[in-house]
Amino acid sequence: LASILEPMDHQLAEFARAVRAHPQLTGGFDAVGLSQGNLVVRAYIERINDPPVRRFISICGPMEGIGTCPMNPLYQAICPLWKLDKYGANIAFSGYWKDANNKEEYLSKNVFLPDINNERAAKNATYKANMLRLERYVLVEATVDTMLVPRETSHHGFWDWGDEWGHVVPLEASAGFEGDWIGLRTLAATGRLEKLTFSGDHLRFTSEWWTKNILPVFAGDGGRKLP
Repeated sequence: LASILEPMDHQLAEFARAVRAHPQLTGGFDAVGLSQGNLVVRAYIERINDPPVRRFISICGPMEGIGTCPMNPLYQAICPLWKLDKYGANIAFSGYWKDANNKEEYLSKNVFLPDINNERAAKNATYKANMLRLERYVLVEATVDTMLVPRETSHHGFWDWGDEWGHVVPLEASAGFEGDWIGLRTLAATGRLEKLTFSGDHLRFTSEWWTKNILPVFAGDGGRKLP
């Protein structure tokens, strides 16, 4: 329940405290995120990264936000109240809600996602520098994700501005990738960014898929030469 009711910045602070309190993580660590938790991990990397994250696997993460209330009983229960102040409601979802029909309002009122995506005019060079410290950044999308809409947000894709429920702009065609706002173009060019999919709904991957696709990431360089 706390993951729904606590704003994203509060969750980031709690995550950072937990990491720093763990003596085995002082030299750096690998991270696997699930759903909304991936935004907490990425915010940690960009804003803090001490101790640093080495490899980050994001499974079904709303990296570019979502454009509908999640299909989850708890979210559905609070969404009528959330709709009264979509960006200002004191819940996690407000931090990554994105209205594709109103870019100006999103950039001015959403206090979390535009910041960690470096979408505002003034770019934070530290965010990009910290992301470029990653050895691997693996993005996983569920092919029939009903929780994240559009599902391509897991791969840093989203509807084009002014085209809600229409054309999805993939990562490689986005302004953020072209401008390398958080280093994704550089990560891709150096072989450190990978996009994977699995057949199924939100987080419903199989143990066989995990063993075949995710475990090798942690086995040294996963059979791939790192830059």
